[in-house]
Amino acid sequence: MKRSYIAFMLLGLILTEGCEQILELFMEKVYYIYIQNDSNIDLFVAAADGKHSISPYPDTILPNSRPFLKEVGPDERAKWESHGKWEDRINNLIPSDTLSIYLFDADTVNICGWEEVAKDYKVLKRYDLSVDDLVRMNWTVTYP
Repeated sequence: MKRSYIAFMLLGLILTEGCEQILELFMEKVYYIYIQNDSNIDLFVAAADGKHSISPYPDTILPNSRPFLKEVGPDERAKWESHGKWEDRINNLIPSDTLSIYLFDADTVNICGWEEVAKDYKVLKRYDLSVDDLVRMNWTVTYP
């Protein structure tokens, strides 16, 4: 009887509040920085976020081994996620309080290889952003 009551209450909550709000109660909150690719080329995106293999700002030297790269197609939007607030992550994990986001032409990386991209610093665009910058941009980095 008790289980039926709980199931009935959960069903009622889902129907009145919507699934998304209910899921937020039971799941870990995820925070996003969005990468909007308004170009006609495929991009690879990397963030020097204190957790991946690209060193945080002010060190802008690319690592010798290929870091985690997220692909974003033309006219697509990708999400860079964090299970903690980005404000805390940037202010606590990155010594400079500046998040560097690197964009690479996917064809360049695929054709030349990461070694050449790193050696010749073939970065299409690098954004060095503070929390205030990201808030002002509504947590969305748009290329170009």
